[in-house]
Amino acid sequence: MEARFGVALVSRFSPLSLAVHLSVAGLLFGGVSAPALATCSTAGSTVTCTGVPSLPLFLNNFASATNGLTVNVNSGAQMNATLGGHVMDLTGVNISLNNSGTIDPALLGLVSVLSGGAFIGTGATSTVSVLNNASGIIRGTGMLLGLNLTSVDGLGIAVNNAAAGTTSITNNGTITSTGLSVGGITLADTPVVGVYGGSQVNMTNSSTGVINGRIAFETSTAGNTFTNAGAITGGVSMGASSTNTFTAVTGSSVQVGDGVQVSVGLGGLIGINLTFAPTGTVDGGAGGTNSLILQNPAGVGGGTTGVGTASSATYVNFNNLTINSGTWTLQGPLVSGATTLNGGVAQFNNNATFGSGVLTSNGGILQASNAGLNLSNLISLGAGGVTVQGTNATTLSGVISGSGGLSKVGSGQLSLSAANTYLGNTTLNGGTVQLGNNLALSTGTVNVTGATTLSAPGTINLNNAISLGGTLTAGGSGALTLGGLITGSSGLTKTGTGSLTLSGANSGYTGTTTLSAGSLLVTNNNSLGSGALNTAAGTSLDSTANVTLANNIAMTGALNVLGSNALTLGGVLSGTGGITKSGTASLTLTGNNTNAGNTLLNAGSLFLGSNTALGTGALNAA
Repeated sequence: MEARFGVALVSRFSPLSLAVHLSVAGLLFGGVSAPALATCSTAGSTVTCTGVPSLPLFLNNFASATNGLTVNVNSGAQMNATLGGHVMDLTGVNISLNNSGTIDPALLGLVSVLSGGAFIGTGATSTVSVLNNASGIIRGTGMLLGLNLTSVDGLGIAVNNAAAGTTSITNNGTITSTGLSVGGITLADTPVVGVYGGSQVNMTNSSTGVINGRIAFETSTAGNTFTNAGAITGGVSMGASSTNTFTAVTGSSVQVGDGVQVSVGLGGLIGINLTFAPTGTVDGGAGGTNSLILQNPAGVGGGTTGVGTASSATYVNFNNLTINSGTWTLQGPLVSGATTLNGGVAQFNNNATFGSGVLTSNGGILQASNAGLNLSNLISLGAGGVTVQGTNATTLSGVISGSGGLSKVGSGQLSLSAANTYLGNTTLNGGTVQLGNNLALSTGTVNVTGATTLSAPGTINLNNAISLGGTLTAGGSGALTLGGLITGSSGLTKTGTGSLTLSGANSGYTGTTTLSAGSLLVTNNNSLGSGALNTAAGTSLDSTANVTLANNIAMTGALNVLGSNALTLGGVLSGTGGITKSGTASLTLTGNNTNAGNTLLNAGSLFLGSNTALGTGALNAA
C-alpha cells in the first residue's frame, strides 16, 4: 500500500466474484478502531447497499461478474472509489442497477481523480437496466481529462453491451461530474454517460432529472431513443448512421451552460467509437434517418398545454419531426424531411422549418412567428385536419390534400395559392383568406364561424357551399364569384374595388347583404337570399341574366344600376340615396319606395310598377 497526494490509497482487487471492498484509512495510523461502514449485502441475485461511512477515507465500492444481478443502492448510502477505479464494476450479463443513494468516485477527494461511477458489461450481449431514482446521485470524474479524452474511465455511467443487447437508462435524480477543471473545461463539458458496443439504448431523463455533462451512444442498427422531460446542461449524441429518436417534453431544456461547445471523441483509439456532441446540442446522428418528437407529458391527445422551444442550433441531424401536443416555438430549419402534426401548436419562424417533405396534420395547429412566411410543403390532412392561427401573414403554397379539413382562426392573413384537393370542410373564424386559385378552398363546405374576409386579387370562381355563422366580407381588387349555395343568418359584405358575383340560388340565406364598395352582380332571383341589401354611395348593382329581386334595399348615396340585363327591383327602396340607371337593358321598379334621392336615367328603359316607385326624389333623364 502506498500514499499519494498525502492520503492513503486502498487496493481494489479481490479474489471473490462478489465482493465489497471496505478499508479503514484510520487503521493506517494505528490504534484507531473501525466505525460502522456502508455495506453491501447479498441475497440470491440481489445486492443491497446501505449506510454511510463515518470517515471520508473509507473505501466502499462493489464488483461482481455474476450474471442476472440486481444491485440496489438505498437512499442515504454512499459508494466511492480510488484512483483509476470504479464505484461499481458489474461485468456479468443481464444487470439491473437501481440507485437511490450516492455513487460518487470523488468522495475520497484527490485520491479518486480519473475514477468512474457505474461500469456495466464487458461487450457481451446483455439486457441492462439503470434506474437513478429521485434521491439518487451518480457522478463521474471525467472533467480532468478535458478535451483530450482517451478512455471512458471518468464516466458516471458506462455500459459496454453488444449489438444484440438492449440498454435502458432512466434518470429521475442527478447525473453529474466532480473533478479538476483544466483549460476552462467545466461540468457541462464533461462526458458523464457513455454506452458503447452497439446495443440499442433507450434513455429517459424525467421531469425531476438533472444531467450536467455530455451523453453519447455508439451507433445501434436498431436505433437509439432518448426522452428528455428534465434539465440537461451539456449535450447528447445519439449515434451516427442509424434511425434514432429524440423526444423533448414541454418544460425540458438542453442548455449550453458554461461549456466550450466543441465535440469530444474517443475516435476508436481504444476500440470505442463515441463522439460527445458540443454542449447545448442534441445530435441525432450524421448519415442517419432520425426523428425528433415534441410533446407535453400527456403525449398524443394532450392538447396545447405546456410550452417548449426547439431550435436548429440545438437539434442537429434530424430528418423527421413529429409534434404530438404542447405549444412549441420552432426556430430555424429544424428538419430536412417530413413533418407530422398530431396535435399541439407549431410556432415557426422559417420557411424551411418543416424541411422539404410532406407535412401531415392530424389535428395540429400552425402559427407563423414572423410575417411573410411561405410554406411550400405538400400538406396532407388526416383526421382533425389542420388549423392556421395567429396575427402574422402566412402563405401555404403547396397542394393541400387528404381527408381532413382546414381551419383559419386569428386576425392574420392566410394566402392559399394551390389547386387544393382536401376532402374536408373549411372553417373560417377571423382574419383574411387570400385566394390565389379557384380550388384554394378545395370543394368542401366553407363554414364561416367568425368575421372573416375573402380577398381575391385576381379572377376567382369558388363553387363551395358557404354557411354563414359569422359575417363574410368579400374584398380585394379582383373579380370574385361565389357559385355555391349560401346559407345562414349572418351577413355578407362587399368591400374593395373589385366585383362580387353571386350565382347560387341562395334561398337559405337570411342575412343582410352590404355593398360598401365595388360592384355586386346577381345571377338569379334568389342570389341575395331573403335579407335586405344595404348600399353605399358609388357602388354598382348589375345582373348577369334577367333577374327579379324581391329584397328591400336601403341606399346611402347613389346606387349605379349598370343594366347589362333586364333587372326588376320588387322590394322597398329606402334611405337617402337614389338610383343611377345606365346600360341598354331595362330597369323595373315595383315597390312602394320611400327613398329620398333622385333617379337618373342615363341609358336604357325605366319601368314603374307603383305610384311611389321613384320614392320622393326627382327623375332626371339624360
